[in-house]
This record gives sequence, C-alpha cells and structure tokens, in this order.
Amino acid sequence: MTRLTVFIFIIGFLLLRPYVLQDNGLWYTNDDFDYFAHASAIVFGQFPSYQKEFFTVQSGGPQCPIGPGLLAAPFVLLFSLFDRLVQAPIVAQRTADSVPGSWSQFGFVFSSVFYFCASCFLLLRSLTVFFTDRYALQAVFFMILVQGMPLFVFRRPIFSHTAELFLQSLLIYLLIKNKDRLSEVRSWLWYSGIGFLTGMVFLTRPNNILYSFIWMGIFCFSVTPLLKDLKRWIGFAISLSAFVLLTAIFKIWPEQVNQYSSYNGIGQYLAEGFSWQECPSRLIHIFLGLDWGLIYTAPFLLVGVWALWKLDTPLSLAWKWLSIPIAASFLVCFLWGTQGGWYGYRYLISSALPVLIIPLAYLFQEVDQRFKKDLVWVWGLIALVPFFSMILFEGNYSTLNLTLQPVFFSHQGYTNTFYQLHVWEHILFHWDKFREAFIQGGVLYLYYISALMVSQLWSGINAFFPKYGAFCGNVFLKIIIIYSIPFLSLILFKKLFKEDTASAWSLNKSIVKLVGLLITACLFLAAGYCFIAVLYGVNIIFVDRTKDISVSQVGIEYLNQWMPREEDVHYLIKTQESGEKPFPRAVRQYQHYYRLIVEKFPDRDDAQILEAYCDYYLGNVKKAEESFLSVLKKQPLWFVAYYNLAVIYYYQGDFKQAMDMASLALKILPQEYLRLVFTSDKVMIPLVKGMPGAFEQKMNEHVMKSRAATLNILKASAYRLSGKINEDDVQWELQLF
Repeated sequence: MTRLTVFIFIIGFLLLRPYVLQDNGLWYTNDDFDYFAHASAIVFGQFPSYQKEFFTVQSGGPQCPIGPGLLAAPFVLLFSLFDRLVQAPIVAQRTADSVPGSWSQFGFVFSSVFYFCASCFLLLRSLTVFFTDRYALQAVFFMILVQGMPLFVFRRPIFSHTAELFLQSLLIYLLIKNKDRLSEVRSWLWYSGIGFLTGMVFLTRPNNILYSFIWMGIFCFSVTPLLKDLKRWIGFAISLSAFVLLTAIFKIWPEQVNQYSSYNGIGQYLAEGFSWQECPSRLIHIFLGLDWGLIYTAPFLLVGVWALWKLDTPLSLAWKWLSIPIAASFLVCFLWGTQGGWYGYRYLISSALPVLIIPLAYLFQEVDQRFKKDLVWVWGLIALVPFFSMILFEGNYSTLNLTLQPVFFSHQGYTNTFYQLHVWEHILFHWDKFREAFIQGGVLYLYYISALMVSQLWSGINAFFPKYGAFCGNVFLKIIIIYSIPFLSLILFKKLFKEDTASAWSLNKSIVKLVGLLITACLFLAAGYCFIAVLYGVNIIFVDRTKDISVSQVGIEYLNQWMPREEDVHYLIKTQESGEKPFPRAVRQYQHYYRLIVEKFPDRDDAQILEAYCDYYLGNVKKAEESFLSVLKKQPLWFVAYYNLAVIYYYQGDFKQAMDMASLALKILPQEYLRLVFTSDKVMIPLVKGMPGAFEQKMNEHVMKSRAATLNILKASAYRLSGKINEDDVQWELQLF
C-alpha cells in the first residue's frame, strides 16, 4: 500500500493545477453547479429545497444526480466550519461569487481525492485475495492510475466519476472478502446495507441502474443462484426496499417538492434515434479515433474485457454477469456521439475499470507464468500512451485543448479531433511545449513558492502562460492538504485493515465496518481541525509578510512578456461571435494580461473592460459587474460595457436592470463606439486583427451583431417582465443571444 500511495502522490503532483485552485477552486461550470448544490443544500440545512442554490433556481433543482453530493456532504460539512467561523457569504447563499474558492467547496474536492485513494486501497486489498502483491499492485497501477481516472480527481473533482469508482470498488471488496460466506448470510443488516449501496450506485449515475440490480442479485442469491430458497427472496425484498426508500428520499421527494425533472440519462438519445449509416464509423471511432480512442486512452480496459472471458476464479460467474452493465455503458458512449465532454469515454471507464481489474491481474499472472519471466516492462511501454495523453491534457489552450465541434448522430461535443497526434508531436518535436505542459502542476507551484520565499522576480517562469497573482495563504494550505491526503488515507486504511484477514473477517460486521470507516474518516479529519486552523493562522501571517510583486514596480518589457501569442489574440472575439463560452484555460491568460495593464495604467478603460469580460466567464460575476460600472462612470460611450451588464442582469433575473442597460447601449451610435474602439490600438484592435477578412469589415460586422443581440436582450427582458412565459418560450429565448 505504501508504494501505491507514492504513485498516487506523484500523479497528483503532476496533474493538480494550483493556479486553477487559486482562480476558481477547481470549480467548473454546468454539472459542477448541480453536484455541489446537492451537497450544500444538505450541509446548510435547505434540503429538499434548492432555493438558495443560485444555479438551480431557474430550473427548479439540479439536473445531475444526487449521489456524489451525498458522498461528499460529510466532508463539505466539515470544511464548511471555516466558512461558518468567518461568516462567509456562502453560508447565506450559494452564488457564482460565494462558492468558488470557499472552504465548503474545497470539502468536495477533498472528498474526491479521499474516495479515489480509498478506491485504490480497496481494490488492492481485494486483489491480494487471489493474487500476489506484485500482480495486485500492477493491476491497480495500470488499470486505475494511468488511464484517465486521476483527471477526474485532480482536475475535475466536483463530478460524479470518483463516486462511481468508489462505490464499485467497495462492492467488489465486500464481494471478494465474503465470497465463502454468501451462502450462509441471514442478516437483515447485511441485506439492508446492500440495498443502500446499490441504491447509491443508481443515485450516483442513473444509467448504471443495471449495475444496481445485478449487484443486488449477486449478493442476495450468492454466486450460484438459489432460487428455491425463500430466505434468499426475503433478503432480496429487504435490499430492494432499502433501494426504493433511498430513491424515494433523495430523488423522488426533492423532485416533487421543487417541481423539476432531473437528468434522464441515455433515454433522451434513445428517443431521438440515430443514423444507422454512421454506426460502423462511430464504432471504429470509439476504438481507434485520434481524439480519445480507447486503444490510446484505455488500452488496459480493452485487455481486461478480453481477459474477462478467460477468468478462472471462484467468482468468474459473477464477473460474467457484471459484463452486462459494462455493455450498457458502452451503448451510452456509442449513442452519445462524443467522448462525453471531458477526457475519455467517462460514461464507461469509471464503472468498468474496477470490474475489469480482476481479469487484468489474472492476465498478468498467466502471461508471466507462460513466458516464465516478469513482463511488466511490456505493460509499462503500453502505459506510456494513456499516461502522456492524461498528463498533457489541457497542456496549452490550443492544440492540447477542447473545442465545441459537430460529432456523430447530429450532436455537438467538446473534442479535439487529432489530440493523440498533438500529444506525440509535443513529445517528439516540440520539447519546449512539452516541458511547459508537463510541469504546470506541482513543479510550477514549487518554483513559484521558492521565488516568493527568496523575494526575487523569477525569470524562467515567464515562459509559461499560467500566472499567479498575489500569494494566497489559504490556497497554499489547500495544496498541502491535497498532497497529504494519500498519506493520511494510508494511515487510516492501515489501521482499518490491520485485522482484515480472511479468517478474522466477520460477515455480520461488514456493514458496521463500512459505517465505521466513514465515521473514523470524519473523526480523523475533525481531530486535525485545530491543527489546520493553526496552520491557516500561520499562513495569514505569512501572507502579511509576503511582499507581492506588483507590475507597477517593473517596466513595459515585463508587461509584454505576458502578452497572448499572436495567433491566438482573436480568441475572445471569435468565441463570442460563435456563441460558445470561452474555455477557462484560454481566458486566464487574457485575464492576467489585462489585469497587469490595468495595474500599470489605471486609466486604460479598454483593458478594464476586457479584464471584466474574462472575470465574467471565469465566474467572478460580481467583480465583472463592478468593473463595467466603473468604466461607464468614466466613459459612457463603451457600448460593450452596457451590453455585458445587460447580460449579467438578465441571467441574475433582474430584467428591469437588463432592459435599462440594453436601452442605454442602443442609444450609442455605432460610429461613436467604433471611434472609441479605434483609439484602443494596443488592446481592442489586436483582438480583431488576427481574424480573417478586412479589419474595418470585421469591426462593422461585430458591432452590428452586438447591437442585434442587445435588442434581443431588450425584447426578452420585456417579455419576462410581462409574466407570460412558458417552457417553449424559454427554449426560444435561449436562441436570442
């Protein structure tokens, strides 16, 4: 377990982006809002109401399932003590300004890392029942650590996939540890616990409902069905009752109270139908596509599927049954038309990897015995492909990033058609870009902290686009906590597994021990609460003594080092015109550059507007609003400031303000606004010059499109204020701007 812990730490050190934690607390848009809303509604005593969860008010409630929020809630509650202590705004209302960077939100991040470590330890212990420590460690390393799962832990932690992994790993652990006693079980507590866990599988991702019922059948009817045993059916009824009760409390009840319908999974795509002509090419694409083809991103998953049908263990039949929901998850990926909007085929790998890890370890053992040598180096060479695909993901905001593109079956998704080629292009031919992408995690942060400690302006760091502003003591503390979680988890699990042997394991205490695991984890964290508070105080002092490197103390040459690259300076305008939201990684470069300009030249309204624009798309809505208003006090001809304020007020539900701002914007003559833009030769004009077509023509087209969008906001606001609106009108309204 110690070696596995070190591996987890190293991968986390490379993948975690401290500058993202500093910018938004690893908080992303859309799904993250819903998952956190579940946890925060419970923690702050609002459940089943979501009225104080800002992002779910318009839709009535979260569209994503509640399971991940339930698992994260104990940790969110623990870390919310910091927010309660200082009466942070998040305690009263969860908004775009109060959530990112809060300690409550960090509790969700903590839970994802903890559950990931727990999953790895549970799988390792499960494997040692059948295999030696060497094969068990190899299987966990190659199946879990190098095939994309750590991205959902250290890059997108407020998500559902770590919860999926944990629940599957826990069920596998309980099955293997009790494989010889399933035929003897008569405990209602056991059956209730199985119903609870399988219910959590469903609540974590509804399209995994097949896993829920197959797991229930495996545990209730043993490895070989005993259909004539009445007590088995009574046990199954108890499990099913627990499943239904959990679903009623955490899915049906809140949906009825708030009058909303949550995510329906693959049903919407089955209802749409699909083109049979595209099916062969789609199937080939899933395995061989140069974006996230499984052969590149999850080769050991494919090996595990092949080995599944050669598996020869006492649980082989159970694993055959578990292949059915794996096939269902594959169908989800197939019909989705894309890899799933994030790294890899996430609707498949999170739930399938724990199941396929047993066949993989079996294959490792059989291959070594057949060739009479340790062939781990062969698996290591294969692992380089998914490993670099994972490590370099979002290594820069152009070739190693995602854009919204048409995909299969008339759908759209965030993808990168030639991502795998770009990865190896960086490795083989662009060593400088590879270095930038590779060290943006803990290495870069360590460099940054070292530079601050010696109070020197670092020079080598200027080659990288991730920029840190003033030193944040709470971010530093959070980074230390995240890096320490694998080692804290190791101590905890060593204690729990100390007497966990086949002879000592008591079936009747299985569920009790599970509950004890969660309680012990919370008590362990609570015991360290005072220690963390002391560290936090020490870091506050450290912040006060740390002199920030201000751009006002340096020259224009330093400022120019942060300028966006020439081929990408039109990114903001391009994404605005296409209707897409700019990708956060790209926006941060602009945000930092414009912030430096404002610091150096406080009168540059153009830079302040663009900094506010970046703030808005990074979730800092309140700050963006204040910046736009500040600009208009100095120069009331900035049309774009009025327009963006109208958008902000509209989505906040302040339709009167939105109408006022849209009306003021439309009163500005296009030629007056263009005249103002033409004076911004160093800030505004470069954004447009990089775009194809004549400069004047592009500017005129952009202004006309912006005025049309402003008029639509005016109309939509008036329509909203009239009170005559229904769901069809909302769908029409979304097309307006």
